[in-house]
Amino acid sequence: MKHRSVIRTIVTIIAVLCIFLGLASIVTVKAAEANISNNSLQDPWTVYNTSNSGLPHNVVRSTSFDQNGLQWFGTEGPAASFDGVNWQTYSNVQNAHSLAVDQNNNKWFGTYGDGLWKFDGTNWTLYTTGNSGLPSNNIRSIAVDPSGALWFGTGDCCSYANGLAHFDGVDWQTYTPANSCLPDRTVLAIAAESNGVVWLGTYGAGVVRFDGVNCIIYNSSNSPLPFNEVWDIALDSSNTPWIGTGAGLAHFDGQGWMVFTPSNSPLPGGAVVVEIDSFGNIWFGSESLVMYDGINFTIYNSINSPLPNNNVWELDFYIDGRLLIGTLNGGAVLNPGAIVPATITPTPSPTLTPPPDPGSGIVYDAFADFSAVSNPLPGSTWMYGYTWTLGGTFDLYRALRNDIDRPLSILWTRPENFITPNVNKNISGVDIINVDGCILHPPTVYLNLHLGQNNELSVLRWTAPENGTYIIDSAFKSLRFCSQPTTTDAHILYNSTPIFNVFINEYMSVGDHAFSTTLDLIAGDTIDFVVGVGQNGNYGADSTGVRATITKISGGTATPTPTPTSSPIPTPTAIAGGPYFGAEGSAITLSGANASTLDYIWSVDSPLCNFSNANDLTPNLTCSDNGTYTATLTANDGINPPVSSSAVVIVNNVSPSAGFDNNGPINEGDSATVSFSGISDPSPVDTLAGFHYAFDCNGGSLSEVNFEGSGASNSTSCAFADNGNYIVSGKVMDKDGGSIESTTTVNVNNVAPILGAVTIDQALIPVNTTINASASFTDPGSLDSHTALWNWDDGTTSSGSISPTNGNGTASASHSYSLPGVYLVKLAVTDKDGAPSNQSIYEFVVVYDPTAGFVTGSGSINSPAGAYLADPSATGQGKFGFNTKYKKNGALESETAFELEAGSFHFHSSNAQWLVISGARASFQGTGTVEGNNHQFGFTATLIDGQFTSGGIDMFRLRIWDMDNGNAVIYDNERGSYIYADPITPTSKGNIKVKK
Repeated sequence: MKHRSVIRTIVTIIAVLCIFLGLASIVTVKAAEANISNNSLQDPWTVYNTSNSGLPHNVVRSTSFDQNGLQWFGTEGPAASFDGVNWQTYSNVQNAHSLAVDQNNNKWFGTYGDGLWKFDGTNWTLYTTGNSGLPSNNIRSIAVDPSGALWFGTGDCCSYANGLAHFDGVDWQTYTPANSCLPDRTVLAIAAESNGVVWLGTYGAGVVRFDGVNCIIYNSSNSPLPFNEVWDIALDSSNTPWIGTGAGLAHFDGQGWMVFTPSNSPLPGGAVVVEIDSFGNIWFGSESLVMYDGINFTIYNSINSPLPNNNVWELDFYIDGRLLIGTLNGGAVLNPGAIVPATITPTPSPTLTPPPDPGSGIVYDAFADFSAVSNPLPGSTWMYGYTWTLGGTFDLYRALRNDIDRPLSILWTRPENFITPNVNKNISGVDIINVDGCILHPPTVYLNLHLGQNNELSVLRWTAPENGTYIIDSAFKSLRFCSQPTTTDAHILYNSTPIFNVFINEYMSVGDHAFSTTLDLIAGDTIDFVVGVGQNGNYGADSTGVRATITKISGGTATPTPTPTSSPIPTPTAIAGGPYFGAEGSAITLSGANASTLDYIWSVDSPLCNFSNANDLTPNLTCSDNGTYTATLTANDGINPPVSSSAVVIVNNVSPSAGFDNNGPINEGDSATVSFSGISDPSPVDTLAGFHYAFDCNGGSLSEVNFEGSGASNSTSCAFADNGNYIVSGKVMDKDGGSIESTTTVNVNNVAPILGAVTIDQALIPVNTTINASASFTDPGSLDSHTALWNWDDGTTSSGSISPTNGNGTASASHSYSLPGVYLVKLAVTDKDGAPSNQSIYEFVVVYDPTAGFVTGSGSINSPAGAYLADPSATGQGKFGFNTKYKKNGALESETAFELEAGSFHFHSSNAQWLVISGARASFQGTGTVEGNNHQFGFTATLIDGQFTSGGIDMFRLRIWDMDNGNAVIYDNERGSYIYADPITPTSKGNIKVKK
């Protein structure tokens, strides 16, 4: 069965009228006459609640019997089953609003928000919008057709991802207003005929007979259906539907309608659930449980029976006749065969009083003569309408309705305005009392006039049928007993000229504002009884009673005005035209036509559409969402019955528009953000539902991506491994599949590689020895290739080899030096786009020749200020002596001494690590000590033998560093110069010899 909404609260009426098929008969019913005692019903009833059973929740939304007689319950908590002894709770199923058992005894649970569960007795399967053809996870109704296939109605009042689904066990078919003739997305009820045709109850578009392709739609505009909100449908043995609505029960046999509402039957409310038993009795529930056998009604409620709650939301029959009932406060099982139903016996219909014949002594009573057939009733002197100003143009009310707040009163009003302005008559026979206990409308004497929301004045008009003298006896009265006073202005007009005016600002108990006069009238003269807005300037709480009796007492003395001869007034016609086509959010011009000058008004079957001027024959109609709508043109000449004509209006979806851009340029290896902005859609419904988006970072087509298969984020990130200009595709979609595809170009910049330190496998080598050098590098452009350039500092370069992996690589090379020396090794890496890395330098490769000879010397230099770190001001003579040479076995022996008397600095070394002789230039390096300091010190001496140079002057440089103090240089007579630069400090005494 199907989910039920919260039932509208309607005051139970003790005495009501029951009208069958055009006032065929009228019965009077009192709740006390139901004659159903609690004692007589105890045995046939079994009640389940959370206190006396295993029912997991007292709000029972759905019920069913399976083929084994097992009772199943869907509640606002878990689902449950009962075999007559034991209860079983199924916590995986929560809030099951619909429940059905198929031909294979599978149980199907439709939840409100969690999708659809199938239970085969052992295994559970969950279907959702993600793995099936369900258009929504809110499953409102389930039906099994004769072929064994299942139909699922989905949706809620305010969502747009709803519709109807069909499942044959393998394939899914989804129907929505966008791809079918369905007039509404929310399907509250489904009933399947024996031929596979289904009847559908919608949330606001009435009932639909659907054969899979074509729709026949019945609603309150084109049929007697009492309300367009259809909650349940049951098919009788003739395959004709019994339709439960929020305002009553209707039956359509294919030819005519039978309608039961609280105003014409014992129904205490609408008919939210409907079932038919094996005897053809109609069972329905809303604010109680009711059985109708075709003649009589039997009513069960919580006062006269064990029914656990009057809000009945679910009914289901078993083959043995038991009725399973779900209510707001528990479940129940009723065996109707074990009781004798209490019945309500009809009473004869009263005869409608015909309009009075003109003649001496005729009394025209506005209350007694009220027409429930036509406005004006042919031959009647009374008519009902409104004016915009006092005495202004009089317009007839065109619609006869039951007052939604006071269902036992009927009113004449405008078609486009359901309540106000109006002229209303209480037909219940008792005072109508509103929710705050106020008497709003007594059942005698007074008609209720209510002004309009836009300050339209409500008018009761009487037209003199012939010349004569008439007594006008009338009164106005507040119909409000408490809460707020009635605040209106009231008037009586003779031929549109006021003859009585009064302001009302009081409660009903104050009394009448009476007026009486005698007038000589000519046939066609009018007397208007008018109610206006009053001193408070608003229309609220302004129900005003009018008592109006006009009595002819004589033939009168007035001379009648000759009546011009005229041709018979032709029957009006209304031609709606169409079909019409247009786009959502845009005006569609309707081209209505009629045969004469008439009052006409357009209406449309959806609140999503609005007219520019419904009273214009060729208005513009604008619909805020795509779909197929019905526009109806109604024409009225004020004499003949109104006529209507309908036209189909097909409103096409319009794709959204949006800007599409990115945050580039970016660097290779980084991600760009691409996004839609400024999204707009002419449909506010589409905008409210939200848009979906899809992206392809490679610029591919998105034509196959739909709304359901896309996401709600308007942006994404795209990463690029190489520089260049890249096209990214994007698609924005509305709920109906309307979409636009756009592209944006992302500019990606090249990034130079980053080179690490050079490593060399041996930094002190003899000449002609091969060294191996390498350095790692990184590049965010993982697709870049690279080249390397090695500078060996001996006048040669080489490219070496590259072994890259996704932008990370290593540059390698080998080299051999043929001459002794101290060399800087330099490396740079360049990517394929010409971007060079940083330069990495290795200091130093020392190449020596073990057979090169020796160096020796002694003497002094002029040590400059700042050379000695401990005493920067110390200057003067610095004495040196050294003797370093290779022995025949290649071993190196060395002795070096240096002292600076001004700073009391004395250094001594008895070893050398290497000696390099290159022409007149020599360098050697070793370790030594400083007098008075226990640290270890390193030194490098660089010298030039002047005899081999053009200047003939010896040069000497000594550099000493503290190895135990971060290699801080404590002495350097050429501080600030490159470490292995040629010395420029001449010796002042002594001699330096370089032996090759």
